[in-house]
Amino acid sequence: MKFKIIVFLLFSQVFLLASIGNIIALIGDAHIKRDTTTLKAVINMPLQKGDKVVTQNKAKLQVRFQDNTIITVGKNSTFDIEKYSYTKDSSKSNVFGVKFGNGIFKTVTGKIGKLNHKQFSLQTKTSTIGIRGTTVFVKSKANKPDIIACLVGTISVQALDINDLVIVDAGEMTTVKRGIAPTKPVPFKSDEADNALNNKATNQASQMSQDMDNIKQNAIQNSINNTSHSNTAQSKPGFFDPIIEFFSSF
Repeated sequence: MKFKIIVFLLFSQVFLLASIGNIIALIGDAHIKRDTTTLKAVINMPLQKGDKVVTQNKAKLQVRFQDNTIITVGKNSTFDIEKYSYTKDSSKSNVFGVKFGNGIFKTVTGKIGKLNHKQFSLQTKTSTIGIRGTTVFVKSKANKPDIIACLVGTISVQALDINDLVIVDAGEMTTVKRGIAPTKPVPFKSDEADNALNNKATNQASQMSQDMDNIKQNAIQNSINNTSHSNTAQSKPGFFDPIIEFFSSF
């Protein structure tokens, strides 16, 4: 029995060390593809380098990495965590690399983007995005140009296979086709990103709003019920902070 406990603890420590972030908010159905396994996404689920995150229709998901980078993912979206390394004491070894597939994404950069922005990269099917402590919005659909916008800070957008790039400041967007230079930046309103992520243009918006209200009420009630159980995920200090922001965009 003692041997089994020791093995379990060792396995748990290895698993935690491999974890680079976790799912902090989720509405609808999503799953994680890890090697040859497909796992159902759940709140507080640890993520690892190499994972592919996939959301289904009517779904929305939010991931927070160890360096406090946050990626919000809209419906029918996928992204791959290709590179990740974060050490608080060594900014030189920090690296962040995510590849977006089709879908809608909003990225708020954390400490890696601030301390070592040259090693922080976001890639779409058409381009590579360089950042400087910022918030980035990406909308990518099959057979259509990518829409890449900067909400806070400044980004550089370089088309794949060619050297042409543009600098996009806060409140601007560019569109990119594979192998073609990014377009000249034009104005972009931040509420356009929120509307895209929240699917407000569809007739499901009212139902999602009602679901959101129900989930918030349940979350508040669970927080009250669990104040005496410090070992639960819901009672962790600050656990609800990013989720409240996640809900508030609806």
